[in-house]
Amino acid sequence: MLTLGIDPALEGAIVLQSKTGFILSVWSWKKCQRNKKPAFKITHTEKKGDDLIINTELRRSIGGIAAYIAPSITETVQIACEQAFSAVQDLSYISNPLHRRIKQTANLRSGLSVAETGGGLVEAFNALLGDRVSMVRYTMATQWRSKTIGTKPRTRREQCKIDSLKKIPLRCPSINPHLRVHGQLDHITDACGVAEWMRACGGAL
Repeated sequence: MLTLGIDPALEGAIVLQSKTGFILSVWSWKKCQRNKKPAFKITHTEKKGDDLIINTELRRSIGGIAAYIAPSITETVQIACEQAFSAVQDLSYISNPLHRRIKQTANLRSGLSVAETGGGLVEAFNALLGDRVSMVRYTMATQWRSKTIGTKPRTRREQCKIDSLKKIPLRCPSINPHLRVHGQLDHITDACGVAEWMRACGGAL
């Protein structure tokens, strides 16, 4: 069974992993403009034998990203997606009430954006792939990091990024050729970590 690992964001990534843990394909995307309208530029790398095939595509929506990826999934797949999280932070160190409110609002907006993107991708894949989807699971970032790379729950965000970029390629070396094309993007290693978590759990609750 294949595993699809999703790190959902407006600049996110998806990996497709074989049942043995080999990374077959990676898609990363970032926001751009097309004819003065918002769009997503997708970079896709696919391993075929000794070759790494590289493609780029523009899509107008999150559903469009899923529609571009879906034809690559011809077997039964289990889907794992990182769950949105908005932390309740102690912002008392910010003396200016207006600045404190701006920070709180930014945190909530970020969490909502991730939730919308993740939900949109998962539902689009369910619609497009139908019975090929065997299971869908969501995981908190702290959960998959603890399971796959041993990161402690209260580790700071910047250190989590460093850990992901350093430790995921050691656990899953087949991600490295893809990173050399896409760049050292932590959302790619995060998506790989989410897929690894799903495989490590065996899809079981």
